[in-house]
Amino acid sequence: MSAALRLWFPLVAPVLAFAIEGFFGWWAGARICAAASVGSVRAQVAAVTVLMLALSAGALTAGLRRYHDVRQLAEVPSDREQFMALGGVFVSGSFLVGILWFGLSAALVDVCGWVR
Repeated sequence: MSAALRLWFPLVAPVLAFAIEGFFGWWAGARICAAASVGSVRAQVAAVTVLMLALSAGALTAGLRRYHDVRQLAEVPSDREQFMALGGVFVSGSFLVGILWFGLSAALVDVCGWVR
């Protein structure tokens, strides 16, 4: 993996994972619920949530690794590298928690419920 990709992956991947999970949840609530049972919809949303959690956790691991590598360099690293590495850790961690909370609603709330 190139140095630029190691800096950008923890910043971009969790945001895309959160967006994919959100759009799938909306699509499941709008389209699938008319044709499938609540249990199957919950299982599908849970499967997408687990995949997006894995992607976000991988991005967090990459961000932590890159931050550690930048801090251990023999030469003085640039401020941009340190900022992006630490930003990747914060963004990945934040969106990991967001995906977890968003995914819990699939297990606890009726995805196919009616708005009153």
